[in-house]
Amino acid sequence: MIDADDFDWNKAAPDFIVDLAELDDDDYGFVYRGEPFSGVAISYYGNGQVESRRPCLNGFPHGHCQWWHDNGQLSQEWTAFAGMGHGWGTTWNEDGGVVKKRLSEFGRALEWTIFDPDGAVIETGTNREDKPTLEWIEKYRRRFPNAPVV
Repeated sequence: MIDADDFDWNKAAPDFIVDLAELDDDDYGFVYRGEPFSGVAISYYGNGQVESRRPCLNGFPHGHCQWWHDNGQLSQEWTAFAGMGHGWGTTWNEDGGVVKKRLSEFGRALEWTIFDPDGAVIETGTNREDKPTLEWIEKYRRRFPNAPVV
């Protein structure tokens, strides 16, 4: 078993681009030619339109990740750190309207806002006082002390 602690997470994913279809996805993460994948994984719709762009480091999404609707409109955008959402993420509908904004740290939602189709706020929330969320984040702050501050 590969231990994620053995890797340097303080660098960006290399610009080496691979079609997602060429990667294996095991229980650990993306694998390319028997090794944890470091590069940019891109997936495509059947019509050739880009579906997703995921920079990866050591097999995990790591960096600025994006997904698109099949009409070419941006669908989701977020930052990943060691495979976990880390920072602000946004989801859009097929017409370009914002559906959701979310702030995460080490994969746990800290704040979110959900919008109706007209762009009006219909829900806001926070986990900043949630003990299990805060314990999780603190555990990963200790594990990755050089991670970007959210």
